[in-house]
Amino acid sequence: MFDITRAEDHSLRTGDPLMIEGEVFNIPVRFICTADMGWVIPVADISKALGINKDTQSKILSRGKNEFSEFSTVVYVTSTTSKSGKVKLKCLTRDGMTMYLMKITPSRMEDPTVGEKVSDFQRYVIKTFGKHLDYYKVPQWWARREATKLKYKGMTDAIKDHLLYDVPDEMKWLVYATEADMLNVVIFGKTAKEAGCNQRDTASQSQLDLLEKLEEQNDGFIRLKFGIQIRYEMLCKIRDDLIVRGRSLAEIPDRTPDYHQYYTKLRITDKSV
Repeated sequence: MFDITRAEDHSLRTGDPLMIEGEVFNIPVRFICTADMGWVIPVADISKALGINKDTQSKILSRGKNEFSEFSTVVYVTSTTSKSGKVKLKCLTRDGMTMYLMKITPSRMEDPTVGEKVSDFQRYVIKTFGKHLDYYKVPQWWARREATKLKYKGMTDAIKDHLLYDVPDEMKWLVYATEADMLNVVIFGKTAKEAGCNQRDTASQSQLDLLEKLEEQNDGFIRLKFGIQIRYEMLCKIRDDLIVRGRSLAEIPDRTPDYHQYYTKLRITDKSV
């Protein structure tokens, strides 16, 4: 069984999709973790697993074009068979998949057992991914969570532009992890490893609002070429100021380690320390 949490952490850190291959009814099905839409499944794979031909698939998608727009995305994944090295996949979120399956009726399918297959397919996906596919906690929370992802993407661009120039390829992931964990400590008081989970998925709206602000600040600090110690200390001060002045409803973590305590928890790769 693949590590779902690790795939999510990869996409969150890098902003790049990660594809994992599964199998439904002895047919390969790709599951893709994205930074902005969560877990998605290529429409072509759903259709193939259920025995739906391309013409029927196209009709279902075209008739429900407006309905599917919010729950679909295009993902480019690495391919060894494509000349460009990338392949374009039309994918659906969990809700998009449910809508797609609801539009499939056995009377329109060549295979009379398709109705049973639809139920089995849904059960497999939900059993495999469970809560990982359920991204709609409440609209306000989801909107704020999405906003933090956008700010995080900006921060990862700053990391690519300014912090990876002399870091070996096999160590680049550590730079992204360090920056993400620095913000985890500032907001939550713990690294991801200490918390044992992705704290952003259980954060309050106030914490997500504060995280969004600090991600944007850190983006700017990186571009101004401040070292990580200065950035960490400045972000802590900004957090405290926003909370004290009532600009944020989040609470200051019970114990925020000073930089040197924080430093010992991580293998910092920033050359400007």
